[in-house]
Amino acid sequence: MTETTMQARLQQLLDRTEIFDLVRFERLCRDQRDFPGMIACYAPNAPVRTSWFDGTVEDFAEASRRKMSSGSSQAKHWIMPARLEIKDERALVESPACIFDRITFDGIEFDIF
Repeated sequence: MTETTMQARLQQLLDRTEIFDLVRFERLCRDQRDFPGMIACYAPNAPVRTSWFDGTVEDFAEASRRKMSSGSSQAKHWIMPARLEIKDERALVESPACIFDRITFDGIEFDIF
């Protein structure tokens, strides 16, 4: 393997690691209610689509804050970045997740995931 090839492979590995770290950090920020930190993980006005939201990252942070402040959700995320496509200066990550939460139904607390 040539030095140039080795350097290119190492750069690709570093890029992938940094992107996966960013995806995990974004969820940690949300779970810890660090909404400015969460927003900083995105480009301004980036689109966000989840099972319950479709809009910009700024609106997602506000919707998350309201949802978490209401007491209806104390969810924690376990993120497993599974797919990463890098093309030129853009990357796309698909991240399945387990979401752990505690809810109350008829006065009984349940842990769900």
